[in-house]
This record gives sequence, C-alpha cells and structure tokens, in this order.
Amino acid sequence: MTNSRIFNTDKKRYLCLDGLNNYSVQSIVDDSVMLTAPLAEGHPIHQPVYLVKAISYYLGVSGVKTVLRRNENTGGGGQPVADNIEGLEFTYFDSNGNVTSNSPDIRMVKVG
Repeated sequence: MTNSRIFNTDKKRYLCLDGLNNYSVQSIVDDSVMLTAPLAEGHPIHQPVYLVKAISYYLGVSGVKTVLRRNENTGGGGQPVADNIEGLEFTYFDSNGNVTSNSPDIRMVKVG
C-alpha cells in the first residue's frame, strides 16, 4: 500500500512516529512522505508510523441549547455530543504530567 492511500495533505495529514512525536505531512511522492518540520529526534528504520486523527471539540448553539460538538475534520463538520452544556475547560499536560500550553509538548488532556 502506498503512503498516498494512508496519508494526504488534507484530511489525513498528521502522523506519529513510534508513538513519540507528531508531525504534519507537507507532501507525498511515491512512497516518500515529506514533513512540514524536521524530525525532533532520530528514528530508526522500520519504526511504526501511525495516522493521527485531529479531533476538535467546541461549544455551539442549536436552537436555544448550548451543544458540545465533535469534529473529526474529515469533511462531516461538527457533530453534537451533548447539549445543555454550561461550561467547558481543557487542561493540557506534558509527558511528565506537568500542565503546559506548548502544543508540541502536549501528551494528555483533561476535560472538565
């Protein structure tokens, strides 16, 4: 299977190398994937490469209700998950469990 079937520069543009670092796909030529940024660390050949879904959550209004929506960014738009939401807070953590706001360091998310 060629990389262009697994990854693309539109809806399948994020990948993860061996579960360590996430990258964005810039282009694909044959079986070669070009990334938008250099590798953060060395990765040996044959390390697993995973497709990463970029899922967004946001609050919207449907009628008179506040609705939590989930968008998998595949073209279907935000789908309702729950309604009558009064508040929503995300806390981001790095690999050591420390709170962070630096996107590349985020490894866990707490929703409250």
